Amino acid sequence: MTVKRFDVGSWLDSPLSRRRMDLSQFAAERAAVAEICARVLAEGDEALRELGKRFDGWAPDAGDSFEVPQGELRAAAERLPAADRGAL
Repeated sequence: MTVKRFDVGSWLDSPLSRRRMDLSQFAAERAAVAEICARVLAEGDEALRELGKRFDGWAPDAGDSFEVPQGELRAAAERLPAADRGAL
């Protein structure tokens, strides 16, 4: 097995470093994320329900739990290809 060496100096000089990226191009996205976080903080589950319907097309009804039962999670995991399961 080969172990790849990683040092912070090479990361900071990498094009992927935040220090080297022009993050101003993501101002609209950052504002949208900040708005979503503020709504969830202020409105809680009601905001999560509305956002779930908006972005995912579904959310549990008021009073219903967001929790997915363990059996459903297990069944979904078993349907994943082995490589994807391993990555998770």
